[in-house]
Amino acid sequence: MNKLLKKLFSAYLTNYPLTIAYMWQASEYRYYGFLKWWARVEDFRTVSVRGKLVHTKIGNLVYLLSVLTSFAYWVLNMLIIWYLRHHLVVISVYAIFVVLAYSLYVAIFTAIPIYFMYGLWFLPKEDRAIAKSKAIFAGHRGTIIAVAGSYGKTTMKELLLAVLSTENEVVATEGNRNTVLSISKFASKLTGKEDYVIVEFGEARKDDIARLTNMVQPDFAVITGLAPNHLDGYETIDEIANDLMVLVAHTGKENTFINIDSPDLSARLSEFGKGYSQKGCLEWSVEGVKVAIDRTEFKLKGYDEELKVSTKLIGRHNIGVVSFVVAFAREADCGAKSIEKALASQEPHEHRMHPKKLHGAWLIDDTYNGNIEGMKAGLALLKELKTKGQKRYATPGLVDQGAETVRVHVELGKAIAQAKPDYVYLMNNSVTEIIKNTLQSEKFKGKVQIVDEPLSFYQNIESVLAKGDIILCQNDWPDYYA
Repeated sequence: MNKLLKKLFSAYLTNYPLTIAYMWQASEYRYYGFLKWWARVEDFRTVSVRGKLVHTKIGNLVYLLSVLTSFAYWVLNMLIIWYLRHHLVVISVYAIFVVLAYSLYVAIFTAIPIYFMYGLWFLPKEDRAIAKSKAIFAGHRGTIIAVAGSYGKTTMKELLLAVLSTENEVVATEGNRNTVLSISKFASKLTGKEDYVIVEFGEARKDDIARLTNMVQPDFAVITGLAPNHLDGYETIDEIANDLMVLVAHTGKENTFINIDSPDLSARLSEFGKGYSQKGCLEWSVEGVKVAIDRTEFKLKGYDEELKVSTKLIGRHNIGVVSFVVAFAREADCGAKSIEKALASQEPHEHRMHPKKLHGAWLIDDTYNGNIEGMKAGLALLKELKTKGQKRYATPGLVDQGAETVRVHVELGKAIAQAKPDYVYLMNNSVTEIIKNTLQSEKFKGKVQIVDEPLSFYQNIESVLAKGDIILCQNDWPDYYA
């Protein structure tokens, strides 16, 4: 009862219409996603912790809608109270109702028009974008490569772009702009003269990959991994695999490459494509691996030649990615020296296993990570690295795990225990106890600290570090999942 009252009355202590607009935007205007978030919020004052409303056209429209809804609510109820002014008992009961109903009223009466807006505006717009972009891609003379999977897409895409560009005209979708609308904008800018077009496929809900496959009609597919992810849009990991299978069926076994280091992906799709892994790809084999905190080095041997790879991408999980890129680029007649130079110049992506020096300590920023396989890969690196100081690890756990939540976080807890950091910092949320209890059952001997103010912890992270320390920070917990 106390939580309910706190929730209801906190709507009066914040700029509630702005909070509602931010919640809509952060949930990507998904009707059910917004309502689920609204239902689980305990205090509206804590909603906009990591972000705030971005004033786009649709964002401002939703903000205006919530303001007008709030204004209409109070005007209507003031008129009713004025009408009932001579009935003290009735007016008292009604006044209590008005107070309690306010937050729900604003949420529902912004949800109704946005629900219809989605059906009347968003979906038709996507349908038009698909039709227009499909024609552009179908008429393109270059080779189109689709990069899909639960994780590792951006790293694969950027490496392909860097290496293939040494000998060809190549373009790729920017950053993580991998939805229908963002890819359609990308398509509209193609000149038709590109030798290779690399398109990252995003997946957030059932049939996303199928729709993108239909739109892009790629010649090659690279599937980077499969893990429990976006299980608020997909019911199970098998639904994600089935969606990926549409892409695989389109490109065919000869033109599909599968990351067989991903156990869930290998178990479901390995027979439908050619594999790549930490051991190599096609006729190329990996030898002499050296892993450091700021680079990974190894040799690739194949077809009576040897490439010396030195990359700033850290961790053994990147070896398979590089192996595929080298194998594909050599098939595309890119020169060996050009490939080595391109790999050496490639920088880690922000928040993706990105090492940074901090006054004699090292911070490995992996806060964009959002899947169990990536978490395990980072922890394996932390275990392997040598340091004169202490090893530290910070995480809030994972989101979008659905029915897999307990299993995944037990697995994460075991991986942390196996990495044996000296300190573990767990951001306090709904999965913290699962990780903590698993560490206890695994007889973890390091120190565990529960962090109630994650933002403050990250902003002052230098205060927990000493010279020679290494701290690995994995994943972030967006406001939407609070």
